[in-house]
Amino acid sequence: MTMGYFNYPDTSWDTAISVAAEDSPMQGFLSTYIDCFLYQHVSLPTHYRVLQQANILDLIMTNESVI
Repeated sequence: MTMGYFNYPDTSWDTAISVAAEDSPMQGFLSTYIDCFLYQHVSLPTHYRVLQQANILDLIMTNESVI
């Protein structure tokens, strides 16, 4: 299990797609996430700021599809 606060707000964890640049750290992280067959279990936004879109930044990832 991996848990933490990851500042990758440009990622859709439902689809495992990011709009970040291809050579960005986010894309490397996402590639590792996919290569390790991990599942992201947080589905609702965890980070809110006034006048900004809410994002999922707190992640709980496991190799189990259901926890």
